[in-house]
Amino acid sequence: ILAPGGRIKGSDVYIQVSGKVVNGTEEYLKGTYRREDGTLTDNRKAGMVLNPSSIIGTQSTTIKAGSLLNTSQIGAPGQGTTYIELTGKGINASIGNNIGKIEGKEVLVEGNKGIRNIGGVI
Repeated sequence: ILAPGGRIKGSDVYIQVSGKVVNGTEEYLKGTYRREDGTLTDNRKAGMVLNPSSIIGTQSTTIKAGSLLNTSQIGAPGQGTTYIELTGKGINASIGNNIGKIEGKEVLVEGNKGIRNIGGVI
């Protein structure tokens, strides 16, 4: 639902979709790329600087979705409750210089098909 640079912010943020929520970029899914010199490089180690997206509720951030891919920020650091409920899988990943973060005073993440935290912060 978001591309790089998108912002959803308020006191209470509630998102419910049956499909996938992407906060940040799906570039993480490409896994690797080949540099001009032919070297195969893990894209999470590339020096990418993306305009960060955010989904932030200062009192509560709730996301109910089929799946989630976060390469940016969900929830406010040290503020409110962040609750994520997924029927599918969740990925919280860093890409380049951008760290995937799921934050809050209290953080609850449920995924029926698993949660993968790859270089990110929960």
